[in-house]
Amino acid sequence: MKFRFEFLGAAGGTLFSQLSPILKEQFRKVGIEMTERVVDANVLLKTLQDHRFDATLLGATFNLEQEQEQTWHSSSALNGGTNYVSFKNAESDRLLEQIRVEFNDEKRKQLYWRWQEVIHDEQPYTFLYYQEEPAAYSKRFQNVQWLPLRPGYDLNSWWVPKPLQKYGAATRAQ
Repeated sequence: MKFRFEFLGAAGGTLFSQLSPILKEQFRKVGIEMTERVVDANVLLKTLQDHRFDATLLGATFNLEQEQEQTWHSSSALNGGTNYVSFKNAESDRLLEQIRVEFNDEKRKQLYWRWQEVIHDEQPYTFLYYQEEPAAYSKRFQNVQWLPLRPGYDLNSWWVPKPLQKYGAATRAQ
């Protein structure tokens, strides 16, 4: 029996249109047949929610400060849930439930490390890349702090001392 699957993508998706032919050729070389199906974004979302697909390409940003259960917990694998790939793993569920109620930063960090190992081992998603986002700022700014989570900064905490300010407050045209 030949291994074949359908790769689902959104119409107008630049990354999908660039990546799909490359994947198709690489799979062909090892005897796997990949077909492509391109649909409107609304149809794509409904297809994902109904879990009626073999493989798809999604862009995602995971913020570890937010609960991960909606994407990764088995309870979200029901139709309409956002665990689109129907990932179900008892240890992952248990870790996510512990993370949600753990307030000790060090213990929470250890739980996240173990959870990442489970995701790595089970591979419900294939992570293709992470886009680096370089940033720059003027030395005039004070209280600049870089954060480990995206977007990586909190502009509300930055300020410029009065003597170093170059631009006055905007004035209203009369």
